[in-house]
Amino acid sequence: MSDPQIGEPGRAFLAGLLNQLSQDQVRRLFEAARADAEPKGSAKGIGVSDWVAAFNLKVKEVNEKRCLTAERAALLQKKGGANDKD
Repeated sequence: MSDPQIGEPGRAFLAGLLNQLSQDQVRRLFEAARADAEPKGSAKGIGVSDWVAAFNLKVKEVNEKRCLTAERAALLQKKGGANDKD
């Protein structure tokens, strides 16, 4: 199984959904998931606030970055630079 390719419309759709979440909803999500529990072998001191901060950073990335168009991806692949982003 490989990583799915997500196009710009999919990225924009996901960003729109993520942006609808309030900070209270995000916090409650991690509280309900018991993100502050420390399973055996896990790093100590990682709490809900840390998870919320990490989630917010990922949402920011989804909002700020853009996906390659199919045409641009094909062109970059021909040039050997398929890891480049628009």
